[in-house]
Amino acid sequence: MIRSDLFGQAIERVAVARESSLAGYVVGELIEMFASNGGALSSSIVEAMLRASECEREARRNGKLEKSHLEQPLVIWQKAAEYGVPLSDRARLLLLRSLVAVDAISEAMHFLKSFHGKGHRITPLVWMLKVVCKCDRLDDVLFLYNIELSRNHTIPKEVELYVQNRKPKKEHVFRHRKSLEDLLALKLPKLEKE
Repeated sequence: MIRSDLFGQAIERVAVARESSLAGYVVGELIEMFASNGGALSSSIVEAMLRASECEREARRNGKLEKSHLEQPLVIWQKAAEYGVPLSDRARLLLLRSLVAVDAISEAMHFLKSFHGKGHRITPLVWMLKVVCKCDRLDDVLFLYNIELSRNHTIPKEVELYVQNRKPKKEHVFRHRKSLEDLLALKLPKLEKE
């Protein structure tokens, strides 16, 4: 029997080579056949399922596919966790890409912040930066922008312009405050008089 990691790599290549509307179906059928013959779930199989989910995006956009042949990306991720599959940073990247493919941008950002907080290095993120910029999500843009700057990655011009035009200046944040007491009230809790 073929090793689980090699099988995952092979079916991912099959998914990418297939027409986008058939990617999920082909991967699903091959995984089902592999599992019925005693094959175990591995990180590379999870990566293949997430990649096939991303491939189906184009078919959904073109109206060639109404419903995915695979589980939703979050379900795939949860099943991998249930089975104790050790996941790679590539699998984490593919989870983010597949979540964005099904327009679950908030969930993708939630996972990205969680991964980042746990020290996982997900790269590249310029594609995600462009997505959140188009969705006009300033906080997410600034989060990703700072990560990419700290990694010395090149920031696209349209993102640079977006940040320059949208990032609040310190003087604008405090402009509506009238006195030093108002500014201190932002940081200190009000004490009740006895």
